[in-house]
Amino acid sequence: MAKSTTYLTNSKCKDCINYPNCIMSLLNNNEQNIASKYKTTNKYKKGQAIFNEGFTPYSFYCILKGNVKLSRIGGEKIQILRFAKSGDIIGYRSLIADENYSTTAIAISDTTVCSLPKNIFLDELIYNSELSLKMLKQFAVELKQADELIINLTQKAGVKRIAETLIKIKDFYGQNDKTNALNISFSRNEIASIACVSTESCIRMLAELKKQGVINLVNREIQINDFPKLKIIANSK
Repeated sequence: MAKSTTYLTNSKCKDCINYPNCIMSLLNNNEQNIASKYKTTNKYKKGQAIFNEGFTPYSFYCILKGNVKLSRIGGEKIQILRFAKSGDIIGYRSLIADENYSTTAIAISDTTVCSLPKNIFLDELIYNSELSLKMLKQFAVELKQADELIINLTQKAGVKRIAETLIKIKDFYGQNDKTNALNISFSRNEIASIACVSTESCIRMLAELKKQGVINLVNREIQINDFPKLKIIANSK
């Protein structure tokens, strides 16, 4: 796989378009200067890995622009666990736990990522209580997502998982107000991986949702025509 392109160093976090909602905004002026001194920014083409499952973490990552999927190998299948977009941070759990990455992060569009050396980030985490609290909240969110995934796997039928997956994608990336199309497209295999169903089942269930008039399928594009009904399907018993 091709290497990423490092194209910018020593840029200031406060000049970033994502700064107001980014975790780096919690740093004080001195911490900002240190981060800017050691930070590098890399470009990744669609399909390139930012980090790989099983490898040792050396950096803290923040997405400047683009979209990323985080997945894990389970048996012979790849399970997509979550997504990240501009302003989100990734790879921090393994970094803080001092263990190898438990997931692989892959760019699903051309993506630009800022990285901060592990020792610099951990030093700032130790001395900045507001930053530490924010990271604890981030861990709590991930734990809730893990709980929801377990419930989906054990209690929800396949079509409910597909419906819930489409809702999550809509909530995370949004949809076009005119066409009702999701703002990002995924292959049927990727949607199946998110919903924990086979690709064949995914294709069949999407066709059934289309037949009911809930969605429309145009190549890889998915248009949600009846969102209230989609929610009813996802939450039905």
